[in-house]
Amino acid sequence: MLPAEGLHSEQTRFIFDRVILTCEHASNHVPPRFASAFSTGAAVLGTHRGIDIGASWLADRFASRLDAPLHKGKVTRLLVELNRSPGHRNLFSSYSLRLQESLRRELYETYYNSYRQAVEDQIDGELRRGRSLFHLSVHSFTPRLRGVTRQADIGLMYDPSFPEEKEFSRCWRNRILQTGTDLRIRMNYPYRGGMDGFPRRLRTRFQGQPFVTVQIEVNQKFLRQPGSDRTVLARRLVESLAFILGR
Repeated sequence: MLPAEGLHSEQTRFIFDRVILTCEHASNHVPPRFASAFSTGAAVLGTHRGIDIGASWLADRFASRLDAPLHKGKVTRLLVELNRSPGHRNLFSSYSLRLQESLRRELYETYYNSYRQAVEDQIDGELRRGRSLFHLSVHSFTPRLRGVTRQADIGLMYDPSFPEEKEFSRCWRNRILQTGTDLRIRMNYPYRGGMDGFPRRLRTRFQGQPFVTVQIEVNQKFLRQPGSDRTVLARRLVESLAFILGR
């Protein structure tokens, strides 16, 4: 990754050969083979626990504008959590723990391992060809969690120990705010960028190579319903990122 020189910080562009997008919580789909996990409590699939509401739609907007490959999770996170490391206590939810161990192994291999492997193989292939690469993980968050209102509209998440991630996120935040100061944009909120997740796995595996990963979290209050508000917000996010990437 190379920041363009001779520009003011709020106008900095970052030069990458390739962009890749992921959306781990894109779906609340439950294949029939695993439906018994939700013999009771199926309504949860339509909530933020079952899917990142609006994230798939937003990820499509980024992919179209940036002409970038997009990897999407194909099952609900309540079957297997694509954004957790192998062995993490939340890899399988209380619902998927109702399934036989053989079915959980099948979930792991068919949906978890295959998803992660496809993303890592594509990144590895691009880097082996000598190309620099930017990765964006697209997520959304519920406005209220456990009775507490989240105090942000947009969250940009990065690992503070990786200066390029920090600088990229700062510049992207500044560019978004140039389109209007009405949005509350917080860094490493509502989660810490260095916490367990797929981006941490990627930055660890490809550390020292021309690779930068950032995660965006968007308040679901903007994404729940189709309409002009959702479209305008998406345009601001997508075009600001395109500007930072010089595309």
